[in-house]
Amino acid sequence: MQNKHEWWTHYCLKKNDNVSFLKEDDCDWCGERYQEPGVVAHPQELLTKKILPPDIFYKVFSNGS
Repeated sequence: MQNKHEWWTHYCLKKNDNVSFLKEDDCDWCGERYQEPGVVAHPQELLTKKILPPDIFYKVFSNGS
């Protein structure tokens, strides 16, 4: 029988360790939720997850004022 459960892993800053959960479950320690790779829930995550360097982020998201 094949295991159909899918898991996700992240480094939890509250626990100071890698933890794994079923994809439908949030981290018990910090509340982080699984997100599909490449999906950004909020533009600020582009900075916090180091996807964009700060200078590029501010060029893209500055309101021009």
